Order: sequence, then C-alpha cells, then structure tokens
Amino acid sequence: MYHSEAHNRTALLAFALSFIIILSTGFWLDAKAGDAFGAEPSILPRTKIKHKPMDVELYRWDDASLVGRKPLLFVHGLHGEGVATFHWKKLIDTMQANKDFQNTYKIYLVRYNTQAPLAVTGPLCQKALLDLHKITGGKPVTIVALSLGGNLVQQAMMAEDVDKTVSRVMTFGTPFHGSPLFTLNWFQYSIYKNPSHLWSRLDHSVAHRLYFDRNINLTRDLKWDNADGMMPDAGSFRSRIPLGPRGDLSVAADANFALYKMNSKPLPDKSKFITYAGYLINSFNKRRATTRIESHMLMPYFFATRTVPAHLAFEHSVLKMLNTEMSRVICKQDPKAPTVRAYDLNDGISPLTSALYLPENALKTHILGDESSVKELRGATDVGLARVFRNIDHLTFVDGLHPLFTSTSLRDELNPEAGKRTIFEWILSDLLTEPGSSEVAKGSKPEQAKDQESQVPGSSNI
Repeated sequence: MYHSEAHNRTALLAFALSFIIILSTGFWLDAKAGDAFGAEPSILPRTKIKHKPMDVELYRWDDASLVGRKPLLFVHGLHGEGVATFHWKKLIDTMQANKDFQNTYKIYLVRYNTQAPLAVTGPLCQKALLDLHKITGGKPVTIVALSLGGNLVQQAMMAEDVDKTVSRVMTFGTPFHGSPLFTLNWFQYSIYKNPSHLWSRLDHSVAHRLYFDRNINLTRDLKWDNADGMMPDAGSFRSRIPLGPRGDLSVAADANFALYKMNSKPLPDKSKFITYAGYLINSFNKRRATTRIESHMLMPYFFATRTVPAHLAFEHSVLKMLNTEMSRVICKQDPKAPTVRAYDLNDGISPLTSALYLPENALKTHILGDESSVKELRGATDVGLARVFRNIDHLTFVDGLHPLFTSTSLRDELNPEAGKRTIFEWILSDLLTEPGSSEVAKGSKPEQAKDQESQVPGSSNI
C-alpha cells in the first residue's frame, strides 16, 4: 500500500519522535540505575550543575569495563554538587595514572544536595549504594568521601543491608562528632569571650551568623555532639557592640544529641573505616604568652596575608582564619585547672578528634591541646586505620595544596615509622593495600623520614 507524501512525512516524524522517547527513557533508566553518563561528569551542562539535585545521583567516570575490577565510589563534600567533577578531578587523575589502580578499581561518583538535611539524603544514599551494588554484580563497594560526604555515608550505613554492601570507607576531614564551628551559640560565645579588637569581634560575629543562615543544615546536623563534655553551660550573653556576639549557650539546647546517639550505635562497622585527619599549626597561636604589643604589631601582616584573602573567598585563607578562631573556642573549665583549649588541632573545619571518629572514652581522656598529645592517640582509635597529617587543611586532601608553604612530603603522625609521602601517595597506598595488611602498596615509594626532616621550612620540631 502506498501513502501520500504528507502521510510519509507524518510517519517519519512519528518514528523519529518514538526513537527519541525510547532513547530518553533508556537514559532515565540508566541514570536511576547509577550509570548516567558514558563520559566524565565534566560534560554535565552548566545549567544542570547550577541546579540542586533532587536525588542522590550516580555517575560513572568513564566507559571502561568493570570486569575484573571493584567499584570505587567518590562522595563529595559541601557544595561539591555545583563544581565540575565534584572537586575530585585532580585526585582521580593522579589515581588513574597508576596502572595498579586502573587494574583494581572502576570509578563511580555521586552528586547530591549538600544543603538538604541528612535525614533526607541519608535514605536516598542508602538506595544509591544498594543500586550500585546491584548493577556492579553484587560486588562490595569501596568509598572515598570528603567532609560532609563521610557523614552522609555514615548515615547510610546505619542500615545493616547497606553496611554489608560496603567493604571500606576512606574519609577526609569528616566531622563525625560535628564541629564547634557549627554550634552557633558556642562559637558566638567564644568570640564574645576572647579579647580582641572591637572591629574584629563585630566582623567575625556577623560573618559567622550570615554564613550559617545560608547553610542551616550544618548547624542542624553537624553541631558538636559534646561526647567529650567540653561544652560549657554559659547561659545568656550579649555584647554591648551593636550586631556583636550574642546568644544563650547551654548543653541541653546546643549539644547535638541526635549525632551523639548515632555515634553510640554498633552500626556502621567502624573497622571498615580509614579516617584521614589533618591540622594546621598557626605559629602566632602557638605563642600563648605573646604580648598585646606584639599582637598589635603583627596585625597588619595577618590582615594582609589571611584576613583580606579570606574576605575575597580564597578557600585556603578562609580555612586558616577558621583554624585560628576554632583554636580559641572557650571550653568547660575545671576549677582546678586553667582554661583548656581543646580544639587547637583542626583543619579549619573539623577538630582532629572529630575527623578521627574517636570513641567517646578516648574523646574524654585525650584532650588534644597541643601537638605533643597526638602521639598519645596511638591505640586509642577504634577504626580500621587512622592517619594524622600536620600542616594541611580541609582541602589538601582533594587539591594537594599546602597552605603554609611546607614540604609536600607528609608523615603520618600516628605512624611516623612509615616514612613520608605526598597526600595523594598516601591515599593511593591505602586504597591498594588489602585490609589488615601492613605491606606498602605497589606504586607508592615512601621517602625516608630522616632524609626529609630538614626539608620542611621552619619546622625543626616535625
């Protein structure tokens, strides 16, 4: 039977439309199954990057076959959903250059709304992990997570079936116990109590409140769980400066009891965790006996090198500034002892004790007021492997940059006998080393600590 030309055009259009629908349906199903794109996530259109995802979306890094390899999932941190490749490109490029890594892992990534409550994204992450486990043929999943991403994974692994699908979790600077920085009244109280210039107190107080007004999920989900008992019951306080620090601080109202309760449960299996923690040493903060005259003299230097870049949104400068502020957090005082500065060792976001996922008993007995106390943590951790690195901040784990211009060769302060490597070499080594093995992974050649000791500028006491 013959058709008219108009009919033929209609039939052709209908066929083309049907083909597009089939393709788009297949694409949607593929995306939901966790293999949305055949190329890197950087090909996502800018319009999609700018929109918050409604789900925990799974992507594959490339089209290479999974056969003979294990799935490795990268989980980004705060605002990573709005950045091409979700902040992972530099680290992944380094990993992919290693043949042993290529033969061992196939990379997947997630994208999720980091401003949504963990109570919302947690169940979505559980589904995504189960989906990935299914589409990869039931293979156990290894996870690498930055900061808030580690909290999301922890929340997801509270379900036993999800915990069973995960073989290992490597976290970078994750605030497992929260952070004093995210506890509004406590941080405002610390600004209020610390002697400083009126302008500085006003500036820090307003900037802190404005930022967390826009990131309320941090103050809701990740304020300090007070497992160490260091939060004071200070009560109501108000600066006489207009817009200055103010609040009403109490343990009952401000401690994160939901996070405390979650950290007390038997799941997730902490033996699966490799926790990386870092801390910055601010040379000015170390001199506790610094005179007010010296403080005033050095102020122009810190204003030019830290305060101005921080206000211009240079991320490492912001973290250095927050490191200073967090080291001044006012803690609960023992009448028989001077004020304890419990959070000097932090990466600008997470105190060392929080990033290491320390158990409650260790939190209460190991107050990390100075560097000499770090070595006392050996044997106090209950994760599969804990590592501590000096003079790095919260972003060094993913961009490799060292904010204090120190050597890129890092020593694990909990295992100094293991020598020195760059941060990416440490990550690669631990990913390629089988759990429970002390053998150094292939492709990572640690430098001898004794040969590097003198190469760190201004760090004779490393």
